[in-house]
Amino acid sequence: CDTSRHASFLDRANAGGSGDEGRRRAALGAYLVARLIDRLITAVGTSDTGVRWQRASTLHYLHDLPADATDTPYLTRIAGAVDPDSPGALSAVREALSDYASHLEVEGRLDEALDALRLSATTWGSAVPPAEFAALALFAGRLNRRLGRWECATESYVAAQDAAADGRDPASELRARLGRAGVLRALGRLSESRAVIEEVIAEADGQA
Repeated sequence: CDTSRHASFLDRANAGGSGDEGRRRAALGAYLVARLIDRLITAVGTSDTGVRWQRASTLHYLHDLPADATDTPYLTRIAGAVDPDSPGALSAVREALSDYASHLEVEGRLDEALDALRLSATTWGSAVPPAEFAALALFAGRLNRRLGRWECATESYVAAQDAAADGRDPASELRARLGRAGVLRALGRLSESRAVIEEVIAEADGQA
């Protein structure tokens, strides 16, 4: 679903009382890293030399974060992977962002996890391989379902199912259908949910 760009990080940076200064600073660090990734992606194939300066300033900010900020190792790894001279930079950034999104999900910060996931997706440009797209969409579907955003979750699972079919990945296709069944169950459409689950079980048994 469309949201303000990186709004979740700014929301956390602006939230909390005086005792939450460390968390606010970490959230601002996440926003700075997100903006750095934006800059890296727009700089690909151009003569933009500002990426190095922005990377250095972001790493400097992260270096001063509290030692007990759990986000710091993830953010430092992402920012450190930003190297406009390296052909593998986007791949390294993508992997680091994926790990950060998983960390945020475990922490229960689901909107931020979605933001990290969106950033990860943008590192592919306009051509995401079907298998990778399916994995991203399954992740997004799970996050949206946990947030109670049923329409967004359904759209994500449909996209995952289509991509899995294109990539000939039956396991991911079945997972996407189970995700849709989970949404139906949450909406109280139990008979429809059960029908989907039974179809998935029958097909999985046939593939075994």
